[in-house]
Amino acid sequence: MSIFLIQNTAAAVAGAVLAKKDVAKKMKITRSRLKQIIKEEMGLVQARTTTDPTLDQIESIAMDVVETNPEGGLMAIATALQDEGLDLDAKVMSGVLFIEETNGNKYFIGNRNKFDIEPGEKPKSIGEPEKYVLGVME
Repeated sequence: MSIFLIQNTAAAVAGAVLAKKDVAKKMKITRSRLKQIIKEEMGLVQARTTTDPTLDQIESIAMDVVETNPEGGLMAIATALQDEGLDLDAKVMSGVLFIEETNGNKYFIGNRNKFDIEPGEKPKSIGEPEKYVLGVME
């Protein structure tokens, strides 16, 4: 797990804990209930991560680009990925950003309508509202 992800997770949990403590004081809930709430919050944070740290890193970088530069498109994401110094090749072709690691893992970012996404597949959403999807090519 990357340092960035660990720091974000810790910050999210700390924020949730502080918010829940304020709620606990106002609502006078028990300490055991507060611990249960914190465990639930931790579960939500952990559920957002995957077992593929590169996928998480690509998602984080893409989200940063979309949030800081809403007009920036796939080329801006490709540039940000390359500027980050990751060991990968990023190319935009036909409205899709193809990303390939030197170890052969392949990822894609693009508009949802550019892909045949099966009902069971769950690509990651990039942007709020969703601007792009991020997935793994098999």
